[in-house]
Amino acid sequence: AQIASLAAAAVAAGNIPSKYNGTLIWPMGGEISQPFGCTGFIAEPPWVGSPYGYCAHFHQGIDIVAPCMTPIYAADKGDVIWAGYMPAPDGAWDIEIAHAGDLITLYGHMAPEWIVHAGDKVQQGQLIGHESTTGNSTGCHLHWAVYQNGIPVDPRLFT
Repeated sequence: AQIASLAAAAVAAGNIPSKYNGTLIWPMGGEISQPFGCTGFIAEPPWVGSPYGYCAHFHQGIDIVAPCMTPIYAADKGDVIWAGYMPAPDGAWDIEIAHAGDLITLYGHMAPEWIVHAGDKVQQGQLIGHESTTGNSTGCHLHWAVYQNGIPVDPRLFT
């Protein structure tokens, strides 16, 4: 059980290659300001029932910082299932794309301009919008999250 727990922690931290490596491309360049997982950043809520164990504050994606209005590209081909203002949890402008393998990618804190719309099909590397600082944000950055079967997973396992 201890080994399984250590392996799960290593996977959650993005330290173990995944069978999905290379499936997704990074949506934009920049520096990671907040990684996936447990964090000391108090603005992140706890994730009750997390398969990664309890954390007082859990970040369900990766925050990538670059100059405001940096272009953001689709991490893979798929169907845009949401493009608009997301009042909860943080009041940001977001895009969500459904991909094969029960994956959904979320792009948060985007500029309120719509290059793509719900129902559009996108290709890997297609421009979908621009980075901004909408919603509860500490400055211009992209919150990039990957969900597999509805569970947040570290995006680094797919790149």
